[in-house]
Amino acid sequence: MTFNLVTKIALSAVVCIGCACPALADDAGPGDTPSSASTSSDSGLEQKKSLEGHVQDEALALETGIKDLTKTLHHMKRSAFDIFIEVQRQNMVVVGEPDVIGPIIIPAIPSPSGMMAMGGFLPPRQKFLDYFQSQLSDLMKMTQTEVTGLVLPDDASDQAKTDMKTISDALTTFPQDLQGIAAVTQGPKLNNYDIAKAAQILQDHIQAVEKATKSLNSEMKKEVNKTKRDIRELDKQIKKDSQSK
Repeated sequence: MTFNLVTKIALSAVVCIGCACPALADDAGPGDTPSSASTSSDSGLEQKKSLEGHVQDEALALETGIKDLTKTLHHMKRSAFDIFIEVQRQNMVVVGEPDVIGPIIIPAIPSPSGMMAMGGFLPPRQKFLDYFQSQLSDLMKMTQTEVTGLVLPDDASDQAKTDMKTISDALTTFPQDLQGIAAVTQGPKLNNYDIAKAAQILQDHIQAVEKATKSLNSEMKKEVNKTKRDIRELDKQIKKDSQSK
């Protein structure tokens, strides 16, 4: 009788311990749950990766594209200027001593170069007009590719968006300017004034786009510098969180 009672008590104790063990195993200790410092550190690392990607993939890529476009615009403006200069050529004479040409009295050495314009402009040379226009046509294709490749970050400033619109509008303006130049350089009769005016219009539009590219490049540098400052601040916070674990 006593033996049976003791056995029952022992079995009851084993059952109780068996029931309690899972409960004890399920109770998580303080070290098993992620700490707030660890979570904050992980979040900081994710933000840092995002910011670094923003600098490398967006801002710097845009800055490179702007530099390429700036070079193309420089050559394009030069070709337009060459057309302008072609129709500004004048008939010059060399003067070394006083002379009389028709009703004109020429003083001795009227300028440091010893040259004097006789008035009026020389006829434009068609072969050079065609050459400069060919250059403009090739540069226009390059400009279209480079402008299309410029992509602003989603968080770009209002000034950057305004500059980008000015640059994008060139895809419409420049072809119209080239058509205007082509229309006055077909011949057979060429008008120096009309050609100079068409070339100057293109130069003015190129200068406006150059100004916008400089402004946009400045805005992107500001964005890159700001992002780098944010990355440094995140580094400090990550180190601080790591030390507090």
